[in-house]
Amino acid sequence: LRPIEAAQGSFGHSRQNVVAMASSYMGRFDGSEAKHASPAMAAMAGAAESRDANVCMLPTSTKWSVLSSRMEGLVAELSELVSNQDAYCVSQSRAEGKAMCAVREKMLSTPWADEWAQRRTMFSYGEEMSTDPLEAVLLKQLVFMAKPRRVLEIGMFVGYGAVAMLEGSPTAQVVSLEIDPYLKEWLRSCLSDAGCAELTQRHEVMLGPALESLPKLTGEFDMVFVDANKAEYKAYVEGILERGLLAAGGVIICDNILYNGYPYMHSHFDAQPARRNFGNAIREFNQWVSDHPQLEQVVLPVRDGISIIRRTADSPLARAETKLKADCAKESNDDKIHVPPPSTMACPTINEAVGVSAPAKAPDTSSYMGRFDGSQAKHASPAMAAMAGAVESKDARVCMLPTSTKWSVLSSRMEGLV
Repeated sequence: LRPIEAAQGSFGHSRQNVVAMASSYMGRFDGSEAKHASPAMAAMAGAAESRDANVCMLPTSTKWSVLSSRMEGLVAELSELVSNQDAYCVSQSRAEGKAMCAVREKMLSTPWADEWAQRRTMFSYGEEMSTDPLEAVLLKQLVFMAKPRRVLEIGMFVGYGAVAMLEGSPTAQVVSLEIDPYLKEWLRSCLSDAGCAELTQRHEVMLGPALESLPKLTGEFDMVFVDANKAEYKAYVEGILERGLLAAGGVIICDNILYNGYPYMHSHFDAQPARRNFGNAIREFNQWVSDHPQLEQVVLPVRDGISIIRRTADSPLARAETKLKADCAKESNDDKIHVPPPSTMACPTINEAVGVSAPAKAPDTSSYMGRFDGSQAKHASPAMAAMAGAVESKDARVCMLPTSTKWSVLSSRMEGLV
């Protein structure tokens, strides 16, 4: 045979052998199986005592034997990956101070449903209204790094976020806009009882609707934290810029920017349709900031999503360009090139300078409604559950978990689905 024919003959026999081997019974696929062949087999074998032993008995995305164990393995691995993320982050983030701890513990022990039933509060509240533990320590670190002189908080609730920012700097002054007088007194007594009353000397709580309080503010703020009525976010930021409340180089941090996934999820998947209006408002706000020629934002998937917004004019490059133009103008003036005197120059209004319009009143259909009662899990998020500690009973642990319809923020919705 010619060389090429011999090669073709050898290839033909080799291919037949491979097909035969692939189709032959080979016994177990060693190394690919889980501890037990299926969920049913694992149940019959009984549960081990330690969590690690239980986990090691589970199938994974690659270790399974039959269809039912493959499905369980995918869910188990996703659950391990998603459900433990916040808890692990919190366990390694040792930044909660004495005052923060006192506020969080009192919040968890306050019978909010009873307070609402007795009409002591303006709205129905729950812990999901609070800044999350992981987010709160992030705010604390941001204040530590940025060293703002004054911080404006729009929407305080129990003050967990405000106290975090106060702990982040020994000199920062925090002004919180809060609508409910009950919460102002709640925080004052909490800090007093915890032996942290000195923080109140740097904390001012201005009562009333935020859009009515903003025009009453004076001076500038180096940092702004927005966490109030989601339908009014755009009006808050417009008001801050219009009134010159944001200092040069200042930043605005907005909470709930991913709002349970509603800004990017189709309404077909609305497990809690009552939240859709707020989700739409957040989506419109995010797009407005993204399209704004004089603003720059970064969106981060922390808890329910946060965004960090600043003016593009505050960037080092923009400042350098401004200085260059000023130097050129000075040189032109020195060379006796005619420049109109200031009195004849058209000075833009603050609105024109930042490219925004006056704050618009939020529609009644999207007004703040307090808690979405009946939609929440035992704890607002995986991080909050981790901070609260584990209970002994398996049934109690299960009842603390979010579900596909019982959740409060994006991280707990993801955990509930898993």
